[in-house]
This record gives sequence, C-alpha cells and structure tokens, in this order.
Amino acid sequence: MVRHEQWVDQIVFRWDAGNTLGTTGFGPVAWSCDRETAEEFFRRAAALLRSTAAETAPALIRLEQGGQAMLVHRSPWPAPEGRRSSTVCHALLGPPGILDADLCLGLGRWSWAGSGLPLGDVRGSLEAVHQSALRPSAEDGQRTLRAGLPDVAETLTALAAEFLRDPEQGFTVLDRAGGDSARRVLWGLHGLFSGVRTGGWTFATHDTAEDPAIRFLFVRSWPGTVSQGTDRIRMDPRERLGDRAERVAGELVDHYLRRVEEGEGHEYEVAKALAAAAGDPG
Repeated sequence: MVRHEQWVDQIVFRWDAGNTLGTTGFGPVAWSCDRETAEEFFRRAAALLRSTAAETAPALIRLEQGGQAMLVHRSPWPAPEGRRSSTVCHALLGPPGILDADLCLGLGRWSWAGSGLPLGDVRGSLEAVHQSALRPSAEDGQRTLRAGLPDVAETLTALAAEFLRDPEQGFTVLDRAGGDSARRVLWGLHGLFSGVRTGGWTFATHDTAEDPAIRFLFVRSWPGTVSQGTDRIRMDPRERLGDRAERVAGELVDHYLRRVEEGEGHEYEVAKALAAAAGDPG
C-alpha cells in the first residue's frame, strides 16, 4: 500500500498460469500495494488492461477511482504457444496530486528510473516508487510534447471545439496518425482547459472499447458499434462544422501555441484566463 504522499505503488498485469485470482489467465502478478487493491483495480479495468486487439497496444491509460489515480503502460506481449497474443501492463497507482495529467502524459515513453522491470518474470512483492524517480523522465517527455504541438494543431482545434460545445461529455477521437499524436493532443487540450473544472482527465491513447471510465479515447478506426449506456461524442478531426465553437477554438489554439513558444512560464496563461472567465480560480 502507498506509504506516504510522496510515493506511488506499482502493479504488473499479464497472462499467467497461476495469477492471484486463482485462475489461469490474465491478472495481477506483482504489486507493491496490498493484494486486494491490485485485484480490485483489475476487476474494474480488466477490459482495458487485457485487450488483445493489435491496434490497441502500446497505449498509455490514465484512470481515476476511489480518490486514486492509475497510470497504465500497456504493451504487446507474446502469448504461450497456441494462444492469442496478449498484453502486459505496468501500472502506477497513487494520489491524483502526484499522478496528475501533466506528469502522466510526460511518462508516455515509460523510461523512468525503475521502469525496466523484467515484466515477463516478475512475481509477488514489488517496491513502491518515490515521485522523484518519475519527475526527470516526465519533464523530458513534456518538453518533447511541447515541441510537437504544432504538428497536431488541426486535431487539437477540432477536439477543443467539441469540448467547448459540450465540456461534460466523453469523446472518442479518430487518430489516423498514431505514434505520439494522441499524447500531444491531450497535452495541448489540458494546457487549454486544465483550469476549467469539468469532469476528470482520464484517457487512453489507443483502444477500441468505448469504456465509460475513459473520458478521452483515441482510436485508429471506429469501433463497430456504439457502446451501450454512453452518449459519447465520436469525432473525426477532418470533419468541420464551421460554427462559433470552431472559430473560438481556432483562436484559443493559436494563442496557446504562441504562449508555448514563449516558454514554460507562459504555457498556462490561456488556461488561467479561461478559468478566470468561468469564475473558477483554478
């Protein structure tokens, strides 16, 4: 269990012949939290963790529940002979104040100190991770995301427009580019609207299941059916409405990108201005 506000737990999920749930299959195999916590998070997020669709991996997933945030790095994993390819997930679990959206997006390359666990062999007890082990890698990743923002300006503008039209909604975004494009778009969107407190910043950079636990979901192609029990907005960044929301979004993104070019001290000026206009001190 997390011992202090400066620490986060880690959990590994993979296919195993004898996982902690007492079954043969995918589940938690190593953890620094208590076993019950690892199993509870697995039960609630199993569909996202054990996805077998090739286009869903690798992915970065951020979840929130019960006052905790979980950041998951999901990668392809060769299954035992005769079985479908699976995934392996290395997750961090801790306070949202540590695992906030900015830090999580910066960790997308998953190269923080201690991230190189032998994921195919590790089992049982793990050590908790101090936040100082995460910061250097996150800051490097954040610099890379900032530098790549101009390349995703079109998608960022389209998603910002949808956000302005209905800020409480969940969004499924068609991501043709792949790679780091989803993280760059999310970085820009958070840079614009982080001060406006509407919903949470949960996301999956690539998936196929429109899970209600994910607010911002990026897909390489449209899922075959709309998930039941949700009224998510599906958006193709190339399709434009030409309405006021789109024009305002374009102006906000242009202004934001100029502030980013001026340096880190100016990056959140737009978010602060929007928060002030909304009457939210942020």
